[in-house]
Amino acid sequence: MLYVFGLMAHVFPWVLGDKKTWETRSRQYRVAYRKLEPEGIRPEAFAGRGFYGDYFADQARVKDGY
Repeated sequence: MLYVFGLMAHVFPWVLGDKKTWETRSRQYRVAYRKLEPEGIRPEAFAGRGFYGDYFADQARVKDGY
């Protein structure tokens, strides 16, 4: 949840509601998820989850990404 909502809030904060609020949450979510996964989330976490899984797996492959 931290990765998925955080990434979406990072890329499209205005879609989730107040832009400033979601920009702040995106930063907070990234800090929290990186405490759990310091090297970033593994793309395999999204295997078998359809098109959205493919999208997030591709995002997870971005070097030094979210």
